[in-house]
Amino acid sequence: MRMDEKQLLELCKLAVEMGVREGADAGEAQGRASTEMQTNIELGQISSVSETSGTGIAIRLYVNQRVGCAFTNILERDAIREAVRMAITGARASTEDPDWVGLPRRPTSYPDVRGLWDNSMSEARADDIVNRMVDLLCRSESAEQKLIAAMSECGMSMSISAYANTEDITSNRRIHDVICSVTCQWWYDAWHYIV
Repeated sequence: MRMDEKQLLELCKLAVEMGVREGADAGEAQGRASTEMQTNIELGQISSVSETSGTGIAIRLYVNQRVGCAFTNILERDAIREAVRMAITGARASTEDPDWVGLPRRPTSYPDVRGLWDNSMSEARADDIVNRMVDLLCRSESAEQKLIAAMSECGMSMSISAYANTEDITSNRRIHDVICSVTCQWWYDAWHYIV
């Protein structure tokens, strides 16, 4: 990923500030940047390897109990400004929500959770996932001579997210997800069972 969670949080804060300057009474922005890598096996052979990345900021702005939303996947100042203007335009064009009372107020404290990020995982490359899959495949097939990995997958995603709103509530985090599964089939020689 090219951006860290602090940089993403600053862009979310910028989007909210731009919204207020454009006339929003309240607003919030949620940003995310992620990279996903995956390897699949079908009938004992690697069938695909993929790596995808994505970024974006979703913006929700409120004007006189009206809401407008916009999204941009371009994390640059001009693109965020354009998304803010689209959200403001949408809010002014939408119908009023009589039940809207405002964004939640900032709580006095949040729990601090640590130890959920592994730097070595964040440096992984697609070939690392392929190597893990090959190891998994070899282990499953060496466990029993007639066992074959019919369908398997090994993948990892790394993402950062950030949130900011006009009530001065902010958060950012880094997340890892890992998946590894093997579905094996038992192959047998059916010829011996034919009379």
